[in-house]
Amino acid sequence: MEFLLALHSTQVLKKPSTKIKVISIALMTLFYRSKLYWILEILQSDIVKYDQDMVAFSVLEEKALGLYSLHQSASDEIYLERNRNQWNS
Repeated sequence: MEFLLALHSTQVLKKPSTKIKVISIALMTLFYRSKLYWILEILQSDIVKYDQDMVAFSVLEEKALGLYSLHQSASDEIYLERNRNQWNS
């Protein structure tokens, strides 16, 4: 116990100056703002890519669901022709 008291009394911490505090806060703010900007740029480009992919998906989905709009009395050749056109596009 005496060792801890002696150790504590020999180590005196100085209070940091206000200049160091201001500089460190400014640097942290710049760092986090730059990271936030970078993350938002990535997310924005991902959202644009997602929208483009969804447009392409909706076109393919409309073609695929178009088979259900055929009448039940349609011949097998009509179904095959529709499928063949979809596979070639």
